Amino acid sequence: MGSPSIGYADNVMRITNFRQGPVAHVEAGSSVEDLVPGHTVGGEDVGAWIQRQQGSSANLTPAQRAAPAGVGVRVTEQTEQPAALASPARADPWTFTFAAASAYPRREGHLTVSRKHVETIEHDCRTHRIKLGVALADARQRRAAYAPELLDALTALDMRWT
Repeated sequence: MGSPSIGYADNVMRITNFRQGPVAHVEAGSSVEDLVPGHTVGGEDVGAWIQRQQGSSANLTPAQRAAPAGVGVRVTEQTEQPAALASPARADPWTFTFAAASAYPRREGHLTVSRKHVETIEHDCRTHRIKLGVALADARQRRAAYAPELLDALTALDMRWT
């Protein structure tokens, strides 16, 4: 037989642990800030739960926002989200693809890439894994829909079009 699923009573117990853990901790004279990931109550990682709640309330319902507030956890509203937690502006995907497509021939001497190839590049102090083989295969298939500048840039990298 398969593994048993978590039933209603188990879910209620988990929610109770998440709510009562911080309350009991604060009532004992400590602060909510002391609850770091790894602090467990009833087998549940209350510290990690608090950290997730403090991240952003963009996807939470009003009742879900009230639950952490009821135990002393400050939930960050979307409008007051700290810059460190804000998601970075997304770069154009073709910026990464061109960076990967430029790096590959410098290293290998050609741009004949298998469909499964993944190229790793650095951008803004972050590592990105680019599915270069898929991107180039898609470019071949959708060539008629791409802007001429894009096609020219890929051709300059010795892109194989057939």
